[in-house]
Amino acid sequence: MKATVFTLHLFERINLPGCFPEQANYERGIVIRDLRKKLELTQEEIGEVELKSFPLPDGQTSLRWNQKKDTGKEIAFTQLEFDVVRFGLQHMNKAEKLPTDPRWLDMYSMFMDAKEEAWPEKKTRKK
Repeated sequence: MKATVFTLHLFERINLPGCFPEQANYERGIVIRDLRKKLELTQEEIGEVELKSFPLPDGQTSLRWNQKKDTGKEIAFTQLEFDVVRFGLQHMNKAEKLPTDPRWLDMYSMFMDAKEEAWPEKKTRKK
């Protein structure tokens, strides 16, 4: 099975699971579970980047970290994983639910611009 490697920073690793479907068939559910494991942060990473959470007045939580220490992590995506990510981002875009934050737009472009024939080339977003 083909795979490609993307260098993902905390922003992508924290927010990308938000575009995964909440419900799926069994096979896609397994792919999503595996993706979540690949993207999750370790205790060491949390300490290294000084990740902190802050409660907001509306009950939500804001995350902040030292972006200078966020060097990114290379994560290999199988074709099935890539398809799930791409489907989720396309769905958000079609539903006009894609945030306009430049980091979201860069993340969207990184996955939409990846060409299958370019695999296993490394992909990274602009910092």
